[in-house]
Amino acid sequence: MRFGKLSAYAASAFLASLANAGGMPKEGRMDFDHCMTGKFVDIVATPQLQAGYVHENYASTISNPPGGPFDRMGAHCAPIYLRRGSEMTVNGYCRYTDGDGDTWLMSFVDRIGPDHVEGSFELTVGTGKYEGAAIRGTFTPANGVPPAAQPGVFQRCTRVVGTYRLR
Repeated sequence: MRFGKLSAYAASAFLASLANAGGMPKEGRMDFDHCMTGKFVDIVATPQLQAGYVHENYASTISNPPGGPFDRMGAHCAPIYLRRGSEMTVNGYCRYTDGDGDTWLMSFVDRIGPDHVEGSFELTVGTGKYEGAAIRGTFTPANGVPPAAQPGVFQRCTRVVGTYRLR
């Protein structure tokens, strides 16, 4: 009985790694939802800068369609938000980790205004299969911003699209 459970677990872990990374083509288009949550922490407020805060967050990815490139990755992100009037700029980094333990770090910038959201990203460095890779694209809100689960908490999904080329 124990061997059967162990075999089933090993088979499911193997299939998950294939869907997640091992079976990923060397290059192509990426399209995934990055669903995150975290807490805001104020860092500065001046007459010229109405709000400055950091928002460390954690996320998971769901590719479109499921099982595609960059599916089921974990992410740890550290953006800094700066708001001046009705405009906000967000700069930061996200580290993505796949089922094989390989990681890639993206740098991103997001510009938010009353009638626009513009976000772009690019790979900074990677390990394993992402070492020497080229990954870049854009992102947009996937479902708006839902109400906070509790004060100071932020959660939302963004849709990430772009291209990648592994070495």
